[in-house]
Amino acid sequence: MRRRQWIASTSAKTRVRVARATIADFELSFHAIEVHGDAAVVYYTIAVINSTTSSNAAPDKTRACITHTWIRDRGAWRLAGGMSRPGE
Repeated sequence: MRRRQWIASTSAKTRVRVARATIADFELSFHAIEVHGDAAVVYYTIAVINSTTSSNAAPDKTRACITHTWIRDRGAWRLAGGMSRPGE
């Protein structure tokens, strides 16, 4: 199966209806930065506070733990990749 076909089949299976929400606020907490030559790994947590468009819904706070890998390329830092998982 080709990449495009896999993305299309996965996307069709994982579509979810969600209430409309806007980001009301967010908090970033940096935990560590490890630099190894022209590569760096950044660990942080983000907490996003969403406010829904429904008048009877309370704001929702979602946390995630993020890891980003950065590469220095011709003097500029560029994001090479990242991952996240639900936070506590």
